[in-house]
Amino acid sequence: MTRETWRLRNRGVLVEGRRLYAGAYEFTDLEGRTRKLTGTSTYAERAEILYDPEGRVEAQVGRGTTGTLVFAVLVFFLCLAMTTALVAVALAGPLVASQLASFSLF
Repeated sequence: MTRETWRLRNRGVLVEGRRLYAGAYEFTDLEGRTRKLTGTSTYAERAEILYDPEGRVEAQVGRGTTGTLVFAVLVFFLCLAMTTALVAVALAGPLVASQLASFSLF
C-alpha cells in the first residue's frame, strides 16, 4: 500500500458526489467548495467520493476496500498453508524418528 493510499484511507473524508458526464463527478467538500473528480471508470449517477481535506492526495471514487479484502484473503490462505505444513511435520515427526532409530548404518 502506498503512502498516498494510506493517507486517504486514514484521513480522508467520504462525501457524496454526482455525475457530471461519463468519467467525471462533482462533489462539495466540508468547507463548501465544489470540486471535480475526473478520470474515473464509474458511471453511476451518485457515488461515494473519498478525498483528502488537505488536498495532498487525489480523490477517488468509493472507499477502496477491494485491495484490503484481497490482501486479507491472501494472508488467510498463507496462514492456512503454514498451519497445514506444521501439522504435517508434527504428525510425520514420530513416524520418521522411529524409522531412523531402527535403521543402522553398519
